[in-house]
Amino acid sequence: MKNDLLSMQGALQVFTFAIEGVPYALEVAHVLTISQDTSRLRQIPSTLPGFIGLIDYQGTVVPVLDFAHLLGRQNQEERKDELIAMLEAREKDHLDWLDALEHSLATGQPFTKEKNPHKCAFGRWYDSYQPEDDALRTIWPDFDAPHQRIHALADELLEVERMQGRGDAMARLRLERETTLKALHRTFEFARESLRSSQHTVFLYLTSDGRTPRLALRLDDISDIRGYELEDAVPLHAIELPPGAIPKDLIQSYLRGASGDALLLAPESLLRLAERAAAQAGLA
Repeated sequence: MKNDLLSMQGALQVFTFAIEGVPYALEVAHVLTISQDTSRLRQIPSTLPGFIGLIDYQGTVVPVLDFAHLLGRQNQEERKDELIAMLEAREKDHLDWLDALEHSLATGQPFTKEKNPHKCAFGRWYDSYQPEDDALRTIWPDFDAPHQRIHALADELLEVERMQGRGDAMARLRLERETTLKALHRTFEFARESLRSSQHTVFLYLTSDGRTPRLALRLDDISDIRGYELEDAVPLHAIELPPGAIPKDLIQSYLRGASGDALLLAPESLLRLAERAAAQAGLA
């Protein structure tokens, strides 16, 4: 968060966050506290949109609503977990690729794996994917050289085997495993670790009386704290909601100010969802 809450100007102070580029805001006055401690979350299967479980806050058990799930979307942690799993699968593809090449060199059987680095599963994805994570974006170019080198080995080593013999080809392959393959492995591992270390989960505990928690709202992160004037709040009937935004009944108004625009959430509507979740969980 860039700003100090005590230095905020304006009649309305809000926490802001974004889901898939759509900015949202929640009044500071309705937030009891912010926590990154997710260890006490007890997940509960539910058909209620957004309701993911219960958490104990200083002796009070409150329902937890995942904001991304309210919009029918994955949260950032889920998206990154999928990406990590995909990177693991694509690295294994290239281990299998080299094993197939070694088998071909050893037995003389045809090598049938994809030789073009732009046409394998990883290559097609790599050429079109734009990393959102800053750390992953920095690592991203490091995939290119070892990945292309791996795929070049098929024609190169098959030619060495034909011209110089199987022993020379296998020796070259062992060398490439110790150099090129290890370089590719390090890049895959750095990418996965950067995704793991950049995962953030924030719980905003909402209150209606300034003392008692009523709801924990799960977010990927808090973007900023901003101040707005009352006249910055535009009625919903005067604006068109961005595609993919949350339903109108959960929005109080649209904030337009010098510090940026945001959809201001209606805390009463969120708390009504919390009451339904609490009842479903047997808390009320």
